[in-house]
Amino acid sequence: MRERVMLVGQAPSRRGRPDRPLIGGRSGSFLMELTGMNLIQYARRFERRNLLRDFPGSAPIKGDLFPSKEAREAAARMIDTLRGRTVILVGRAVSEAFGLGAADFYEWSDDARGFRVAIIPHPSGINAHWNLPGSKAEAMGFFARLQREMP
Repeated sequence: MRERVMLVGQAPSRRGRPDRPLIGGRSGSFLMELTGMNLIQYARRFERRNLLRDFPGSAPIKGDLFPSKEAREAAARMIDTLRGRTVILVGRAVSEAFGLGAADFYEWSDDARGFRVAIIPHPSGINAHWNLPGSKAEAMGFFARLQREMP
């Protein structure tokens, strides 16, 4: 079996299960749809982790709280497990936790810490990125290219 690509998300949703990161719920289902895979294919192809184990709470207006300091500490603890891997950081908050906040979406780079990395927009329904024309097609193209390029 080919090496599994690592998806790193923020945290479980309010009703999400910590043992099933980036599966189910609105965001997880949308992310799976963007990959063009069914649940079995998606679960086999991607190893999935969240930076935070527990739901951090709801933000006062929209979205979820995301404790930046705790996320940076979790990202630092995760680095050793990413060396030599292909990693997709899910959302700008996750990329900032890894110190990659300024990187463009869907662009691969070799991180000096020893892993290949790309960033995708967070698949949340409140992320304005998904209202841009062609945004869904761009994400689907990214995942299609990934599938063709992986050994």
